[in-house]
Amino acid sequence: MRSSIIRKYSLPLVLVIILAGLFSIMPSCGGGGGGSSPGSAPVISSLSWWPQTATYMEGGGALDVKFDLLYSDSDGDIKTLRVTDSDEGNITHDISTTIGSSTSGLLTFYIPADTSKIGTFTFQIWLIDSKGNSSNQLSGSFTVS
Repeated sequence: MRSSIIRKYSLPLVLVIILAGLFSIMPSCGGGGGGSSPGSAPVISSLSWWPQTATYMEGGGALDVKFDLLYSDSDGDIKTLRVTDSDEGNITHDISTTIGSSTSGLLTFYIPADTSKIGTFTFQIWLIDSKGNSSNQLSGSFTVS
């Protein structure tokens, strides 16, 4: 039976971790990005995460996974970060005040992963702008053995 890597921890805990300073953004200067006209969707150009594997009960049953996401949005109106996993766990987080009107940059964030369940867990990550336009979705996996 699969189990969510993010469901074990309630959304408020994830938000507390984010608000405690583990959520950081380093926007770059300049334009470029998610399309050529206003109202265009954001674009995620790359996604990396570490670690990609863990051993059973590593970190006492919870391990923070660091994500780095490169984004662009010609409108500079990214509003929401969405993360879902293979067992219907999900996080929706308003990042508009963190990103501001940045048109491109590196978004770094942490999500606690449940290491008390053995298996491979897939996830999808995407951005949504203030007009409801969704970026491309990038996916990956995290394995507990």
